[in-house]
Amino acid sequence: IFEQKDALKKDFKFPKGKRVFYLLSYQTASRSSGRIILNKLQKQNIDYLILDEGQRVKIRNEDKVSRCRARIENMLTKIRKVRKINVLMLTATPIVNTVHEAKSLLQLITGEKFKDVSNFNSTYNLVKMHVKLKEFSIRYCKVYPVEKKSKDVCCSVNLQLAPHRRLLTDVGFLGMDQIALVEAKMPKIIEQINRTPSNEKIILFTKYVTGMVDVMSEELSRNNISHTFFTGARKEGLDEELGAEFFNGSRVLIASSAVAEGIDKIQYHCNNVWFVGHGWTSTERQQVIGRIYRTGQKKPVSIVNFVAKINDYDYDQRVKIDRIDTKQMYHDMIVNGEYPDNHVKNKQEKWSTVVSDLIAGESVSGQRMLETGMIRVLKKRQRRLKRK
Repeated sequence: IFEQKDALKKDFKFPKGKRVFYLLSYQTASRSSGRIILNKLQKQNIDYLILDEGQRVKIRNEDKVSRCRARIENMLTKIRKVRKINVLMLTATPIVNTVHEAKSLLQLITGEKFKDVSNFNSTYNLVKMHVKLKEFSIRYCKVYPVEKKSKDVCCSVNLQLAPHRRLLTDVGFLGMDQIALVEAKMPKIIEQINRTPSNEKIILFTKYVTGMVDVMSEELSRNNISHTFFTGARKEGLDEELGAEFFNGSRVLIASSAVAEGIDKIQYHCNNVWFVGHGWTSTERQQVIGRIYRTGQKKPVSIVNFVAKINDYDYDQRVKIDRIDTKQMYHDMIVNGEYPDNHVKNKQEKWSTVVSDLIAGESVSGQRMLETGMIRVLKKRQRRLKRK
C-alpha cells in the first residue's frame, strides 16, 4: 500500500509480482503536485481505478470543469489509448441534478461520449439517460429503521425595500438571504429551539456563510444557547483535534457545505437538521440529511425548512426550493426511472425579476424599514463588488 507522498519520490515504482494499492485524495489531485503524481501513476500499468465519493468528479458547469476532474480524465484518456483499464465509481448520495451531470460521470467511467443523448433536460433525454445509467450501474438501497419527518416554518416579514432597489440588485441572492435571516428567520429559529427538548442537538445549515454564520452565532449567544461551528474556515464543532465541541457539549452546530460529505458519527449525537440558508441543488440537501439519516441513528429524524416570505413574495420557495424540487425530479427520472406528475420545466427566477416582485409587494400593511446595521453590511458588500 502506497500513499500520495510516496509517488513524489524520484525512484517511485510499483514492485513487480505483487498486488499494489495506491491511495490518493481528490484534494492532492487538484494541487500542483497532483499533476506529477497522476503522470507517474499513468506509467505504472494500473489495472483498476476506484473513485470513492464519485460525485466529486461530475461536471456541473460545462464551461468550468474542475481541475481534479480534468486531470483524472486526462490520465484515463492516455491510458485507454494503449490498453484497457477498469473503472469503478462509488457514491452513497444522490449524485445527479441534470442529464449533463449524469452523462459526465458515465463518460469518465466508460470512455464513451454518448452522443445520442443531448444535454437538454427534456423527458425524452432524462428517460434515455436512465437507460444508459442502468447499463453501467448497480444500486443498493438501504432502508433505515427510523422515521424521517419534514416540515416548513414560514418566516414572514413586510419591509420597505424600494429605497434600496439598486443595492439589492448589486448584492444579489447573498444580500437577500442575509436580510431574510436577520429580519424574518432568526426569531423563528430561536422559537423552534426553545420548543425542542433540551437534550436534543440541532444542526443549523446554511449554504452561504458570509453574513449568515456570524448573525446566527450572535443571536444564539444572546439567548444563552451553546453552539459551535463546522464551516470552511472553522472546524472545531466536529474535528477531534480541535475538541469536537458538538460531540462534547455544544447544543447547536452551525454548518455550511463542508458538513455534506465524508462526515460520520453525527448520527450518534443528533437527529435534527434545520435548513436556514438553502442551497441550489437537491444533491447537497440530501447529502446534509444523510449525515444524520444513516446507519447508527436511533431516533426519528426531524428536518425543518425555514422559508422566508417577504412582502407576500415566497422568496425561498420561488428562488431556491422550486429549483431544488426541479433538480430532484430530474434525479428521480435519471436514477429511479420515475415519471413526474408535472411537466418537466426548469424553474429559475431572474434576480432582477425577484427584486421587482419584492418591491411590488410593499403595498401590504405593517411594513418597516431595514435596520441601520443591515444597510451598513450590505453597502460594504456593494462597495466590494464595485471594486471587483
